[in-house]
Amino acid sequence: SSGIGGGGAVISTITEWDENGLQTRTRIRIRVTPDGTIETREFTFQEVEIDGEIYTKIIRDDGMYAIIISRSDPKITEYYTADGILLLITTVTRDPETRERTILRQRYDESGEPVGEPFEVNVSYRILGDTVIITRTTSNREITVVLKETPDGYEVTRGNYSYTVVFDGDDILLYNSDGSLIGTVTHNDDGTWSVVYPDGSEEIVSL
Repeated sequence: SSGIGGGGAVISTITEWDENGLQTRTRIRIRVTPDGTIETREFTFQEVEIDGEIYTKIIRDDGMYAIIISRSDPKITEYYTADGILLLITTVTRDPETRERTILRQRYDESGEPVGEPFEVNVSYRILGDTVIITRTTSNREITVVLKETPDGYEVTRGNYSYTVVFDGDDILLYNSDGSLIGTVTHNDDGTWSVVYPDGSEEIVSL
């Protein structure tokens, strides 16, 4: 399945189950940078058992991983290096009336000690018909992402840059605001992904 994420990236997900009924989801995140480059990243979501409890472990393609400790309010996630060193803990609370989320990010050093004070990010959502406006605010910066539904996909505006996402079968087509094709991303039968640019150049992403 494919859709659009809150940050404006395309999210495509493949779900599998093992013999014990534990779920594994492979998710690829596709985003377009303002210079016209298509970036792809893979995340594997695995249900794992730790001390008799089932948690979700998110493994990035570079080996870094996160463990969702709690999904309730607040949602707590621990982030680790590929070597298992704790880097960051995020705590997300949600206002049920305004839908605003407050994210506290606490960084840690290699010995597991907190570094500085928690860093706060506020995320708000506004829905206007077929348009969702997402605003991320910190103490010194505000970023707005606008997602507008189209007949074939979505129009994404992130800051001053806009592009359009079109879902066409197994293909994800990405267009600039002037209608010119940026590139096409396709999931191949062998599990790889192809990123093809209009000049014919192609990248095979082996995830």
